Amino acid sequence: MPDQGSERTGVLVIRAWVSAEQRGLIARITSRLDVQKQAETSQTVVGAEAVTRIAGEWLSAFERADELD
Repeated sequence: MPDQGSERTGVLVIRAWVSAEQRGLIARITSRLDVQKQAETSQTVVGAEAVTRIAGEWLSAFERADELD
């Protein structure tokens, strides 16, 4: 278990809604791999598969980030 000094915090926020006009799920995804070092990024995607893919990619990148430091 890492000590408190080496702990890193990331954030992934998914805001989702269903659009009657586009007949489907739309999500705005905002993320940061490290809240103390990295600027946030945002993107808008359509469909549950896209949301799931991006969330999985983010989790993988977050897990690997310690290897990159």
